[in-house]
Amino acid sequence: MAAKKDIVMRGSDLAIGYSRGKKNERTVLGKLNFTLRTGELTCLLGANGAGKSTLLRTLSASQPPLGGSLFLKDKPLSTYSEKKLSTLIGVVLTDKTQAGGLTVYELVALGRQPHTGFFGKLHESDRKIIAQAMELVGISHKANNYTAELSDGERQKVMIAKALVQESPLIILDEPTAFLDVASRIEIMTLLHKLASEDNKAILLSTHDIEQALVLADRLWLMTDENLQCGVTEDLILNNAMDDLFGRKGISFDHAHGVYYPIVKGQKQIQVFAGSETLLHWTVNALNRHGYACHILANKDDADRDLPIIETLSPHELFYTSVREERQMYLSFDEMLENL
Repeated sequence: MAAKKDIVMRGSDLAIGYSRGKKNERTVLGKLNFTLRTGELTCLLGANGAGKSTLLRTLSASQPPLGGSLFLKDKPLSTYSEKKLSTLIGVVLTDKTQAGGLTVYELVALGRQPHTGFFGKLHESDRKIIAQAMELVGISHKANNYTAELSDGERQKVMIAKALVQESPLIILDEPTAFLDVASRIEIMTLLHKLASEDNKAILLSTHDIEQALVLADRLWLMTDENLQCGVTEDLILNNAMDDLFGRKGISFDHAHGVYYPIVKGQKQIQVFAGSETLLHWTVNALNRHGYACHILANKDDADRDLPIIETLSPHELFYTSVREERQMYLSFDEMLENL
């Protein structure tokens, strides 16, 4: 049976932005309403400059809201002391750590400071928590390495472990997969989803890795310069909420594959029939790139005789039929594109 999903944080008509006194405020966004629940990974998506980092700083109490209400564990966020907040919210920022002179163990151990006091004396129970966190993120074998010796992906794992040993119910991460290679991005996102579901954490992260967010996020927050839409990933996708996320002409969201692609205004028209969904996707991809507007055929019998047809039966069996019904076979996409 799934663990109960408790609301850790909620915002009501929250306004975020910057203030240099009451007469000099700049509101980035207002009327924001949302909840963060334990057991869920929530991904914040939006264009650069939309206010994602401003929102995360506000939620982590690094800067005050300009209006509305923000509650942590049903108490106003502003009523918590800094020490108490450090036991309730773990924060992982994009900035590369400057703690290169510390070992992995020492850096992770700093996360226990809210529980060990000023002198930071570790007890056996603290050491056990540190060891468990490093094991959980898969960095135990690097415990005695200096942080400066680690790859970017390994450093991110260390910072996540540091947040974990705080034993906070909420973890906020600002672009944790920035600067990572594809394999490391998948690894980190998979880890965060596992931590949310298995450790019953509420995890909120901002990311530009839309493909992984759509696969692994339980909920999405879609931020534009006008509003914040929140909901279960599939609900937002199928209700077309992704379509206007970036508000730019010339790009479109592919609902079937969960990616953005440039809108093709091809002057050349062609019909496409393929032996599988995978072959269809990559055939259209190749033809779009070469300026063809594709008309997809579910059945070859429905073909328009006034337009040519490409039939992709396998990567090595591509048939082109002209409007004069001349048929040519190609053994690769390379050969087909050379002769079209």
